Amino acid sequence: MALIGRVLMIMIGFVVAGAVAGAILVATLVMPELRSFGNGVVENDALNVLDGVGFVAAMAFAVVPALVLIAISEALAIRSLLAHAFAGGVLGLVSYFKWVSPEGGSLQFGFIMPHHLQVLAAAGVVAGMVYWLITGRGAGNWRPRPAAVYRPPPPMPSGSIAPREPK
Repeated sequence: MALIGRVLMIMIGFVVAGAVAGAILVATLVMPELRSFGNGVVENDALNVLDGVGFVAAMAFAVVPALVLIAISEALAIRSLLAHAFAGGVLGLVSYFKWVSPEGGSLQFGFIMPHHLQVLAAAGVVAGMVYWLITGRGAGNWRPRPAAVYRPPPPMPSGSIAPREPK
């Protein structure tokens, strides 16, 4: 039963982290371009659509590597905030290189834009931190803990009088 609850928490944490990463992508990559058009005001409905598109893009490019990283952190019970933030940053970089991959089926730009690379890495770091806040702090808690091993008390210091056993 604990494993089912843990899987639900992992799914919730992954979706929320993807939403945060998508919002960061929209806020840093798309919004400055949209504000240059017209009077600089963006409608709320358009912003909601853009956030949805950013969420889908962040999740689509990161789902398989993220599941691998989540499985590793759960199996090894990695609970460090730095480890999750670093893994999120690496995941953002991997997602960027999948995005600009020259292979068929992915978006092609033909060159690396340092600003986009930095934004995706930063979005990954923040998403990793959000995932840690929701789920990562309890990584590996679903497994049963080993039974406590009985250890006898330490020996008495030399020169002390040991209590006598009753006759």
